[in-house]
Amino acid sequence: QASQRDREPRARGEVGRGGKGRQAGQRGMRGLLRGINLTDAEKANLKAVGEKYHGQFETIRRSMRPDFEAARAARQRGDTAAARAAFARTADERAQLQALADRMRVDARAALAPEHRAQFDANVARMKERMANRRDGDGWGGRRGGRREGGKRARRAA
Repeated sequence: QASQRDREPRARGEVGRGGKGRQAGQRGMRGLLRGINLTDAEKANLKAVGEKYHGQFETIRRSMRPDFEAARAARQRGDTAAARAAFARTADERAQLQALADRMRVDARAALAPEHRAQFDANVARMKERMANRRDGDGWGGRRGGRREGGKRARRAA
């Protein structure tokens, strides 16, 4: 039986594994800092960068919420045309989020010591490559739940 805690809805921003309360932006930044042992000064600088951009991200996300909710409702009732139209209305905001993320990444790099920037740059290149691979081939959602070459499901099926 599930404990009471397991049945309670999760707080906004809390994620599955261990409920550490990490938000998507924090998880993305953590990936860009992989392999870097941050000094206390770098941690403080990066925290300041995050605080600088947090409000801007939140404002854009809030403006997108009605269209995302409309897209979700349309998908649930099977109206894919309305879902696509609602999602398309968020194109400007998604472009703004991307530009903001790019500016934040530049500031985060500047917040690092020079000896850590090469690793950061390598992590950025790896992330961009993964995103490009995700967009190519089957598209964004084309492989979800499917059999990936070399993945668990592919090995089980073999």
